[in-house]
Amino acid sequence: MSNTVFDVVVIGGGSTWTATARDCTMRGLRTLLLGRDHVASGTVGTCAGMISTGLKYMDEPDIVDVCSSEVVYFNRLLGTP
Repeated sequence: MSNTVFDVVVIGGGSTWTATARDCTMRGLRTLLLGRDHVASGTVGTCAGMISTGLKYMDEPDIVDVCSSEVVYFNRLLGTP
């Protein structure tokens, strides 16, 4: 392993910490991002166990349709009425 020196070490590769690492890098800081899985694989929705209803995307009907379909699918899968 090399003896690289970093200005910032970000622990956690979720969407928030990936954005933090990106911001630090763009500011010229030598940044190391350490995560358990692939970058941003455990995004906020996964951690919270929530599914978007798509309501915040009302201006983009295609996204609303996909989100709504996912909610219906998971409700059926989980046996929720």
